[in-house]
Amino acid sequence: MPIAKLADIKPPYLETIALVRGYLKEELGKTGPVSIPISELRSIAAPWKVNRYLGQLAQDKLIEPVTEIPTEVFDSEEPGDIIINCLKTIEEIQAYRHSLQGISGHCISFPISNWSILEMRFTNSQEVVVIAHEPAADESRILTYGDLGFSDKRNGKPNVYWEFLLILAKYQGQLSPRERSLPHRNKVSKWKQGLKEQLQEVFRLPSDPFHPFEENHQYEIKFSIQHHEQNTE
Repeated sequence: MPIAKLADIKPPYLETIALVRGYLKEELGKTGPVSIPISELRSIAAPWKVNRYLGQLAQDKLIEPVTEIPTEVFDSEEPGDIIINCLKTIEEIQAYRHSLQGISGHCISFPISNWSILEMRFTNSQEVVVIAHEPAADESRILTYGDLGFSDKRNGKPNVYWEFLLILAKYQGQLSPRERSLPHRNKVSKWKQGLKEQLQEVFRLPSDPFHPFEENHQYEIKFSIQHHEQNTE
């Protein structure tokens, strides 16, 4: 079964980005306030989703935070406009949109203080909720394989290191190299090394995200990791 395009998985967010881009087209390189009709936002998704994705745009530093639009405003015949203050130019927003689709090879940075505070929950095979339980406050983001630099540069699809991370998630972070369901068992050591280096780059930690193999003779990651299938009944 072919891998679905990310645009098919989360179109409201991508369409919200595209709409913001559309209102920046008149002046290339423009940042600052733009006025967008709420009726156009309403055509993208349900009110709660629109507010969610506007919040995600702000979290991703593409726009300044905006006040949540009340549901009754969406329901009115003339909902008016919302002023969005853009922090990025049209070129930067376009590059970010491509990164979400695993096209540009873009890799974000998500610095954390140590591996033990990290939690990853896969919602599907292409997205993961990443939570850093820092002492001051938790930070949570929904990220794609493209965000995290796990795109195959030849075709934009998830690479083998992402697939290995998914396998680890299904086994809650502990995997024996003798696991029968593991494909290409002779390549696991190489996959583990590539995954280690990518995680170190993303989370800006030089230490090994894996426990020493010699301890339990298995690949065991130092943070909590789960796959959505583990939570289904």
